Amino acid sequence: MKRIFLYAAISLLPAIAYAQYTTGNKPQGAGDRIESTSFNDHKRGASRTLQYRPDGEDFVSVNGKNRYTRALYGSHTAFRLETSDRPVFAVYEKRDSKNISFRLLLSDGSSVALDSTAWCESRYTPGRRSYRLTHPAWGENAELQIFALALPDEDAAIWKITPINMPQGATLRSLLSEIRLDKLSRNGDMGADPPGCFDAPEHPEQLQ
Repeated sequence: MKRIFLYAAISLLPAIAYAQYTTGNKPQGAGDRIESTSFNDHKRGASRTLQYRPDGEDFVSVNGKNRYTRALYGSHTAFRLETSDRPVFAVYEKRDSKNISFRLLLSDGSSVALDSTAWCESRYTPGRRSYRLTHPAWGENAELQIFALALPDEDAAIWKITPINMPQGATLRSLLSEIRLDKLSRNGDMGADPPGCFDAPEHPEQLQ
């Protein structure tokens, strides 16, 4: 049996958003041994720009564009949380992978997807991904902080989302959906499937 729990909310007081995705115990297969051509071959030898800088134990990106390039593992199973340079996520489970994203709604009816804010600093610390977000529509001193972890004792992930000086009436919505590609090659190994395979379809399900 599969369980999905997803909750997120924001008020003027400090708040925590909690999201968990869990799958029941199922026998682990030998792995997906499908061979495929890399979709990144055309990038070999191309000039590159510095996208990440070290800061202590962290690797830092500001206004990055790469998606699903840093996986978080919590245990010995194949389950993982795919993270991006901006806060859009996917959980890999061989037959039931999901996309998870967030959108902030304001009292005037406008909204901002958290992977499309004006400014985003993301950090990868061993075992953790964290974000700081700002956007003009939220106000000059408003900020959203996000921490994401994969749990060590079950196939699940957890988020802590903290608002700072957010406008009155702001609400955070969690969006859960299937991923675009029905079957992933090489267990969803990066570069084996077309870019965007972990993205959500056009109309993901709104849970909260």
